[in-house]
Amino acid sequence: MVIVATTIILALQNTATVAVNFAIWRLEASLAVFLLLTLVLGFLTSFLLSMPTVIQKNWKITNHKKRIAELERESNEMIETISAQRKRIEYLEKSLKLEIETTKSIEPE
Repeated sequence: MVIVATTIILALQNTATVAVNFAIWRLEASLAVFLLLTLVLGFLTSFLLSMPTVIQKNWKITNHKKRIAELERESNEMIETISAQRKRIEYLEKSLKLEIETTKSIEPE
């Protein structure tokens, strides 16, 4: 934002007509036009050059989110399995305890 404001102020203060030679072309326009044009071209160039990096980072973020979701699903499945195993262990312990008590009460003294 500061760059844009500074460029606009500079352009407004430099309204003289200038000639710019570029390769085989010769352009005459206000210095303000050339300053604003170079600012826009600079922003476009930096935007286009940064796009591959942005796309790559977004792709990695998407893959990481998918992996996180997959790991969370696996974790939840394991938690459910552990819970079921604990219930099974409790059931078996109660059954064993009941069987031991029944066996003790049946045994002759």
